[in-house]
Amino acid sequence: MWPCGREEHLMQVTLDEIDKIAGNDIASKETSTTPKVSLSFELTRSHLLKVTKAEVKFDELVREEIKPNVKDIVSDFLKD
Repeated sequence: MWPCGREEHLMQVTLDEIDKIAGNDIASKETSTTPKVSLSFELTRSHLLKVTKAEVKFDELVREEIKPNVKDIVSDFLKD
């Protein structure tokens, strides 16, 4: 925003791949976090902004039940 309060539109970037990634099966599961988008820009010699990197990340929480081996528990108990 300029000191006088005026806003200026610098550039518009459309990244269709982000919609595809955010809509895939893993990203849309309840156990997944909201996708986080990270963009990197570079100022060219012509003083124009250029997108150099676009990245989408999300985490999927997976719960797995691990059943202990009873033989190992008994043998550890008998050692003491």
